[in-house]
Amino acid sequence: MIVGASDYSSYTGRAYIYFGGVAMDNTADVTMTGEQIGDSFGISVSSAGDVNGDGYSDVIVGDGRYFTSGRAYIYFGGVSMNNIADVTMTGEALGDFFGISVSSAGDVNGDGYSDVIVGASRYFPSGRAYIYFGGVAMNNTADVIMTGEALGDDFGNSVSSAGDVNGDGYSDVIVGDGRYFTSGRAYIYFGGVSMNNIADVTMTGETTNNYFGSSVSSAGDVNGDGYSDVIVGASAALITSDTGRAYIYFGGH
Repeated sequence: MIVGASDYSSYTGRAYIYFGGVAMDNTADVTMTGEQIGDSFGISVSSAGDVNGDGYSDVIVGDGRYFTSGRAYIYFGGVSMNNIADVTMTGEALGDFFGISVSSAGDVNGDGYSDVIVGASRYFPSGRAYIYFGGVAMNNTADVIMTGEALGDDFGNSVSSAGDVNGDGYSDVIVGDGRYFTSGRAYIYFGGVSMNNIADVTMTGETTNNYFGSSVSSAGDVNGDGYSDVIVGASAALITSDTGRAYIYFGGH
């Protein structure tokens, strides 16, 4: 498993990998550290799947404040995994918060390699999310770029694989936008050989200040119909109490 510690050493940040096993202990086996003070390396962490197809799972770590634009780093797994990043992706502009959220995207283009998705919730004016296709020679150029709808959105504040919600054999992704018109939204993008950046399913929060989309994830197949489902958090739903809500949406054709 992987654990982030974004405040480590004056917000330089760290991420720790702990190997599983019959006698798993609480000592980190691989420790990765941010590049400079204030980075917030480890603010988001996730499995990346097997992006380079070598049979080992890889990991991705977000660093939302690297030189204020942000970065995300992929570390390839292996028998002798080390703490040197193998792929480094950097935000486009000052204040982007690129890497505020990171996740495996599954295999969205069906080429047999896992892909990754990175959110940049403060990309002006509305936020962005970026998909990078895996491969033997994976690079740091985004293959699909999705952008929020309106000024001040927070599109990309949460990102995740959605599993295969429509049953076409390609992994899909879900992106949260907790501030869309103050109620929030979440968007599903279907994978495919020629995946595009137009949302295929859009879900909207119930009322003002719900922060619907503040967290998103695949839910697996909760109803056993063969389609992946998704779950969306609304951390401030039920305004009088800010109790919060979570919503499950069943996949299907």
